Amino acid sequence: MKLQLHGEYELQHWRGERLLSSRKICNALTNVGRNDLLDEYLGNGGASSGAWYIGLIDNAGFSAVNVADTLTSHPGWTELTNYAADRPQWITAAASGLQINSSTDSVFTFTAGGAVRGFLIASAANGTSGLLWSTTSFTATSVDVGDKFVVRYRVTVA
Repeated sequence: MKLQLHGEYELQHWRGERLLSSRKICNALTNVGRNDLLDEYLGNGGASSGAWYIGLIDNAGFSAVNVADTLTSHPGWTELTNYAADRPQWITAAASGLQINSSTDSVFTFTAGGAVRGFLIASAANGTSGLLWSTTSFTATSVDVGDKFVVRYRVTVA
């Protein structure tokens, strides 16, 4: 799903006590503005962003991801945590071309076998407090001890 943004100006033209015209004018969001949105919200080190982390969705008990899911409540899935350390941080480069991309790989080294069913992006390195930005699911992929997932993530503003 693409995120589409637009703005709208509302104009009233008055002369003295008389309203001459009233109209709404849609605006185009500039590429610089869209890149700034990506940098400020998703970019690491942006004024309002904080850090973001990539996590894994477990195939066990999976039924669906839902746009209403939160980090605290996601009845269609559970997080897979059988990898070393916390969720890896999603490190980004500066937004460019209306996209913000990983600048480094996020690596998961598995400490137990299992099956990965999807990814998530969250504002917390572990646990259920924080913001759930994104989820996705795919055909389950089995992993063994010592396997690694190397992940990159990109967001585009249309």
